[in-house]
Amino acid sequence: MAMFRNNGTDSSIMNSSNTASEREQGAAFYDAAYSSREAYKVHYTKSPYYFLWCVILSKIKKETPSRIIDIGCGPGQLAQFLRDNIDVTITGVDFSTVAIKMARKNCPDGTFIVADMNSSLILHEADYDCCISLEFLEHVENDVNVVDQIRKGTRCIFSVPNFDSSAHVRYFSSEGEVRQRYGGLLDSCEISFWLLSKAGAGFYLIEGRRNALRPADLGRPQPGMEPTTPST
Repeated sequence: MAMFRNNGTDSSIMNSSNTASEREQGAAFYDAAYSSREAYKVHYTKSPYYFLWCVILSKIKKETPSRIIDIGCGPGQLAQFLRDNIDVTITGVDFSTVAIKMARKNCPDGTFIVADMNSSLILHEADYDCCISLEFLEHVENDVNVVDQIRKGTRCIFSVPNFDSSAHVRYFSSEGEVRQRYGGLLDSCEISFWLLSKAGAGFYLIEGRRNALRPADLGRPQPGMEPTTPST
C-alpha cells in the first residue's frame, strides 16, 4: 500500500518522460516515505483509505475468508482494521523493512514478511484463501506476473488508481483499461470506481477469483485499452 498523489506541487513527482522501469522505486524510497509521512502513523480510522477499507470489509463479509494475504501491506493499518472486525489470520508482505516494523506493531496478531514480489515465492508457499493488494500493482512493472502467481480459486481484491503520482508505473483512465489488464486472470471479475477527491481522483476496486489462465493466454490488449504510462 502506497499513497503518493500528484497534486501539482509535489517535487517528487516523476517527469512524464520517465519510462516505466525508471519510475519503479526500490525499498529505500518507501522506507523514507513510511518514516516521514504522518498518514502512515495514524490509527486506521484516520487514514485517507479508511472509506475504501470499509467498502472492502463489507465485500469480504459476504464470503468471509479465514486466511488473508496482503501484498504490499504497508504499515499494517488495513491488517489491524480487518483483525478488529473479522476473525481472520493475516499475512502481510512488503519489501520495506520500515513498513513491516510498523505493521508488526500495529497488528501484533498478524504475520508480516519482508519480501520483494519480483523474486519472492510467498504466493506459492503461504497458506491463504484470499489475496488483497491495494495500491500496489501500479507501483511495479511486473504487476501481471504477480497476479499470475496467485493460486487458482483464490478470492482476490485489488485496487488501482486513475491518477498519476510519484512512483506510479501506470494508472488507469477507464474501467475498460483495468478489465483489459487484469480481468482475464479473474473469474467473475467485478470492477467499481470509488472517488477519493472532488478533483476526480479515485480508485478502481477489482474483485474476482483467480482462474487457471496465464498472461500468455490473454493475447494483446485491444487498441485504446492500455493503461496510461509516461510518454517519451
